[in-house]
Amino acid sequence: MLSGLIFIFHFFSANATVWTVQVSNFQFSPANFNVVVGDVIEWHLVSGFHNSTSSSVPAGANPWASNSSTTPGFLYSYTVTTPGTYEYLCSIHGLAMTASFTASGSAPVKLRSFDVSTISNKPVIKWTTETETNTQYFSLRRSNTGK
Repeated sequence: MLSGLIFIFHFFSANATVWTVQVSNFQFSPANFNVVVGDVIEWHLVSGFHNSTSSSVPAGANPWASNSSTTPGFLYSYTVTTPGTYEYLCSIHGLAMTASFTASGSAPVKLRSFDVSTISNKPVIKWTTETETNTQYFSLRRSNTGK
């Protein structure tokens, strides 16, 4: 009964970490840090006239360029979608004001087992996980076409 059916297993992360980068005195603080894909970086202007502009991002990641501001409390955020090293600078001050972060792509769920069987011609899906980091719930979807 299960031939021709494909089950798609989804997990959903909750509570992405929000990283705050203070922008002032011609520096980003912290200047270098590690994040996980799904985390959010927020640049908070403390003082001066600055912005945050990507200078190098991993293949597949979106570059960014925040507006320049002199307003303390100005905020710009970016959600990390791809593992790798991201380098950025204040485009107003160039190489005098640079920083970076590195994103790991480790999955929040590591499966130990996954089994599909039938009972009374209905699919029964069972799984166990080895780890569940920041996981809120699971969602299963069925496809008759493989898409």
